[in-house]
Amino acid sequence: MKKSRRIWILSLMFLGIDCLFAAGILIYFQLQDDRHSRDTISSLQSSVQDSSEIPSESDNLSDEKPLESSDAPAPSDVPEPTLPPTPEPVPNPYQNGFLSNEDMAAWLQIPGTVIDYPVMWTPRDEEYYLYRDFDGSRNQNGCLILDTDSSLDPLTTNLIIHGHNMKSGAMFGSLTDYESEE
Repeated sequence: MKKSRRIWILSLMFLGIDCLFAAGILIYFQLQDDRHSRDTISSLQSSVQDSSEIPSESDNLSDEKPLESSDAPAPSDVPEPTLPPTPEPVPNPYQNGFLSNEDMAAWLQIPGTVIDYPVMWTPRDEEYYLYRDFDGSRNQNGCLILDTDSSLDPLTTNLIIHGHNMKSGAMFGSLTDYESEE
């Protein structure tokens, strides 16, 4: 009786040690996934910061003063209307990301949170990026995913974005901070 009890206790101890070892391995791989995801996103963000400055709307305005009502020309002196000048294209700061992966549909950034991620769209398989990183490698955090019911062409007014609510605060994990009014 004592021998079987001792065997039972030793078996439970070894099982507990095995469980702790397995949990440690899982945590290690999760940390590796998180690091890879952060590195990938950081490289995309740095390419955005390295791109040229986006011109503001005020840069495109001319230095001419607007006409005051007393300065308005007489109706006979009014010149024929001309087309406004074609605006110069605004450089896309996320161009490198779009060129790196054709599945990238947008970039979502919420100031004051860690949310600063690409949004992926794969209408053929909505869950493709559920457990994949921007570069397609396996990652538990996954990417933010645009719902297949959302349309980019033609663009709809409501777009549904899915993402994981990670305990680490990554992805949409920090949105729970909005529960508090402060």
